[in-house]
Amino acid sequence: MKKIIYIVTILTLICFVNKSEASVSSYVFSATTGTYVSIPSAGLLVNPGTEGANSTITNIGFTFKYDGINYTTFGASGLGFVKLGAVTTTEFNNNLSTCTNRPIIAPFFDDMRTGFTTGGVFYNVTGVAPNRIMTAEWKHMRWWWSWDRDSCISFQVRLYETTNKIEFAYNRGVNYHNLSTGGSIGCSIGITSVASGTNNFISLLNTSASPAFSSSTVNDTISIAPATNQIYRFTPPPTGINQISSIVPGNFMMHQNYPNPFNPSTKIKLDIPNSLTGSQSYNLTVYDVSGKEVSALINQKLNPGLYEVVFDASNINSGVYFYKIVSESFTETKRMLVIK
Repeated sequence: MKKIIYIVTILTLICFVNKSEASVSSYVFSATTGTYVSIPSAGLLVNPGTEGANSTITNIGFTFKYDGINYTTFGASGLGFVKLGAVTTTEFNNNLSTCTNRPIIAPFFDDMRTGFTTGGVFYNVTGVAPNRIMTAEWKHMRWWWSWDRDSCISFQVRLYETTNKIEFAYNRGVNYHNLSTGGSIGCSIGITSVASGTNNFISLLNTSASPAFSSSTVNDTISIAPATNQIYRFTPPPTGINQISSIVPGNFMMHQNYPNPFNPSTKIKLDIPNSLTGSQSYNLTVYDVSGKEVSALINQKLNPGLYEVVFDASNINSGVYFYKIVSESFTETKRMLVIK
């Protein structure tokens, strides 16, 4: 029998990029209403009375996964967006397809000025792990920058731990006004990937209670702000697979999901070894107790390495389920429990 020796190089990984996960254009957009609650005027990021100012690098307070990358820091811009993983630079080109600040989360990207009296950009973190929320708030903004009164609009970005959901919330101020047709070009609202161009952004096409949106057409001419208590939400695709390490394991293994029991999501780790025939196709599927397919998590080829698959059970009932992996050389089934 031929002896095969594997030489493994251990890498120090700063962040894990999900090469097989869809771009932000696959995020699920939805709109709803809620109650706008301003956060305390602490955690100051950008001072009052400034145009185009940028914060220093700031801790999110937890690990936030966005577009397949784990982030723990962000920078805030007084122009109405946050940049994940780095400080922002002053940029008046608010085209979500071509702007140089990337990746950004932009609830109201425009040439604005923070209010002179009680204005500014603030942030705080609420809740306890694993359900913390980081909120960044632009308070009492002047829209457009040359407008002579504070409190045109306030708005927030909310980042949710574990679910990695993003929310935008809005509150029209006492001096709210629409931009005149002869004035500035207007603002952009949406999210972007690290890469630029088509399918690397979601741009809202209007600010209604149920707005249209696009990943191929950018609208940077919004002249009417969302209504008070309007919420726009961006939710990652319910399932995804990450290659969390390029270390090559010696044996094929499907680990027990964790946490278990769980609500609403859990993770399944896979160890994919080298193969003499190259990468193999893998099929990972969730079934209910009757054998009916509930969710197809993987149906693709995987290179050797360590992987992590997320299963979101938000849309299924409590109960016992089974997840089964099938490849050219390995089949295994394990049990999981959903409790709601």
